[in-house]
Amino acid sequence: ALERMFYIPFNIRTDKNSSNVTQVWTIRAISVTLNSPTDLQFQIDETYSLNIETETVEINSKNEWGAVWALETLIGLSYYNFTHQVYQLNCSLPLSIYDHPRVPWRGVLIDTARHYLKMSSLKNIVEGLSATKMNSLHLHLFDDQSFPLCLDRFPELCQEGAYMNIFGQAANYSKSSMVDFVNFAKSRGVRVIPELDFPGHTAIIAKVYPQFYVTCARGMPLPNPTTDDFYNFLGSLVEDLAEIFTDRYYHMGGDEVKTTCWSENKTVSDWLQVNNITATEALEQFHLRVQKILLSRNKYSIYWDEFWYLNASIRLNTTIAEIRKNTTFYYDEKIPLVSTGYNSTWYLDHGISNPKFVQQAWELYYRHDPFPKNVSLLPYALGGEADLWGEGVDDTNVIPRLFPVSSAIAEVLWSPASMVKSVYLAENRLNSHRCFLSRRGIFSAPIFPGPPCYSLSD
Repeated sequence: ALERMFYIPFNIRTDKNSSNVTQVWTIRAISVTLNSPTDLQFQIDETYSLNIETETVEINSKNEWGAVWALETLIGLSYYNFTHQVYQLNCSLPLSIYDHPRVPWRGVLIDTARHYLKMSSLKNIVEGLSATKMNSLHLHLFDDQSFPLCLDRFPELCQEGAYMNIFGQAANYSKSSMVDFVNFAKSRGVRVIPELDFPGHTAIIAKVYPQFYVTCARGMPLPNPTTDDFYNFLGSLVEDLAEIFTDRYYHMGGDEVKTTCWSENKTVSDWLQVNNITATEALEQFHLRVQKILLSRNKYSIYWDEFWYLNASIRLNTTIAEIRKNTTFYYDEKIPLVSTGYNSTWYLDHGISNPKFVQQAWELYYRHDPFPKNVSLLPYALGGEADLWGEGVDDTNVIPRLFPVSSAIAEVLWSPASMVKSVYLAENRLNSHRCFLSRRGIFSAPIFPGPPCYSLSD
């Protein structure tokens, strides 16, 4: 994680306004002290201190992930003076920084089901997240449209469930390429959380393995809850995925489930009658059993809003919520949650995936603060996500659609609330960060008219 950061020759000078370089200090040593190296998981301590003298940099952190953010800060403070061909700092020395994030879950959702994204795009996204101190990539891995990941135990899922392009190439990810990607993200301080959107967004699995599902007169098929077959399949699927995705949390979806599929299917309706339960109660039992399957494999669950509308008693202690609407109820009930903003304010696909909405200017994202004002409830505010659904997004537009607007959200998630009040002060920071990303090969969209911040050479 740390070795890749030491590629910039940090020749710096502090007199950045001078037209002539009269003195240049070269950083001769970077010292990194880690108190307790640890695996990258949710709620690790990301605190760091950064002290810069004229020739030395000292970084102190409890673990390597705080040190990664310290090095990102160091890179962000530097810029290249093309006139004098030296790296400079946008600050005076000596400099001392003590920093830590406001919330532990800071991420984006990317959808690889509606449109396939090449691995190079996924890695470019991770580079941008890391440069913005976002630590979570929520990967909406599959949906009704496609299943792009090839698995050892279930090779038919990608063989029959992945898209095929006009050249006859299967749009899928091999197991080895996804393992490499997860490790790539981890080395940049970014967790990869897969989403398995059961039971309502799995028509592609029903197409490949119809024996685990029941057909519906209306709507998408649902898993057959009357036998153990589907649950055994799910357990094996999670075990296969656990060889790739090392994060403790798996997003299990739970949204947009039409239980009329069960109540109108004769096999299931007879089973409901025998067991004296409703289709809604069967869904509660389904979610409870899924959570236990994950927990038995040392994985925890996160669910969309609809899961929590059912019955709060079906939540295991390790399960957290991802809420797209008003979060007040959940905070009052002391349910730990990740927010996408009130009424999906942090949905970045509006205007493309859903033409009824228009993607807002970055200012709206920046002004939005979904966290509770009651400080006693802040422990339940785990973080936030910017969600970029894939109906209108592919390799051609995913990067400028995501950056730099997600960076505005990242600042809200990292910095104290008192420091993210002024859009006026944030504007130049965001524009500078946009240029910083572009110079790192993450070609971000401009936020206002201005000169190019990249080379004009072909």
